[in-house]
Amino acid sequence: MARIKVHELRQKSKADLLAQLKDLKAELALLRVAKVTGGAPNKLSKIKVVRLSIAQVLTVISQKQKAVLREAYKKKKLLPLDLRPKKTRAIRRRLTKHQLSLKTEREKKREMYFPMRKYAIKVRGCVKSDEKPVHVACHVGNVEGEGLIMVLPSAEEGLARTVMVTLPEEEMPKLCEDQAIQRLQPTMLISGTR
Repeated sequence: MARIKVHELRQKSKADLLAQLKDLKAELALLRVAKVTGGAPNKLSKIKVVRLSIAQVLTVISQKQKAVLREAYKKKKLLPLDLRPKKTRAIRRRLTKHQLSLKTEREKKREMYFPMRKYAIKVRGCVKSDEKPVHVACHVGNVEGEGLIMVLPSAEEGLARTVMVTLPEEEMPKLCEDQAIQRLQPTMLISGTR
């Protein structure tokens, strides 16, 4: 018996596939009887081919069924579990993008009244950067700021550099009069030391 070609199975209707499946199962039953009664070796080698053919027919039936269901549920809000992407258990239980973006009234007010401000600080001393963001802690007045900071290289290695620091406005330091401050919304330029 020649092996079935799957691309030919896909062109058949569901009724034809079920009829073919029935024939294959009947043939497999006969081959199993022949195996028990000590049939010819060529019949025994057919068992593997027939079992594979049954699996192929069942797979095509299942795929066609799922394709029809996918089309039916295309515009519905919820999908049946077997049509949803499997992924992993942890990913399936993750919050949606919308749920993650939601904020409490308190959070909204805090962000509105105290937005994050950027400071440029003159740094004395060597800060190795390689023109990439560096994780450093710095002090502006009495306030400590920490985060990813872009170090802009100066002309000479180890001399004054400019560092961009992000700090919340509520922690904005009380700067002395002698420090040259030039306010550029929403950036504040400060001349100071690290």
